[in-house]
Amino acid sequence: MFGENTLLTRGFRLLGLIAIVGFILSLVGGINGTSTNPSEINQAKTLRHVGSILFAVVYGFLVAVHIGYWPCAGRLTKARRTVCDVHSQLLLRVLTHFLHSCSSLYPPPCHSSAFVSSTPSYQRTPARPYPPPHRPQPAHCRNSI
Repeated sequence: MFGENTLLTRGFRLLGLIAIVGFILSLVGGINGTSTNPSEINQAKTLRHVGSILFAVVYGFLVAVHIGYWPCAGRLTKARRTVCDVHSQLLLRVLTHFLHSCSSLYPPPCHSSAFVSSTPSYQRTPARPYPPPHRPQPAHCRNSI
């Protein structure tokens, strides 16, 4: 489909590279965010923000291409129109996940108690014995054979 249009093929390859760079920046920012050094934490926050902006660019381009192809949907077979419908629903789901992941990057300006940070606390929880200790059954529950 894209073999005859080299500009579109190069655009999608560039889009893939932008997505990979955004993923790597987000990953490095997430790893460096666990540091205790304030300068590394600020750098990690910046990397995560840049990664999310790159993902937003990729998502915007995909939505633009998808909207550009919808006027041609009348010329497609029913199976391919179904694929376009599924892609529309998938793009909405990806948007929901993207906005949810960005909600921890951009907290509200006032630090209210209603905002729960996604940063985990690394406090140790008490160990639970596994398997649970054996408890003898009451006499009326035992098999009388």
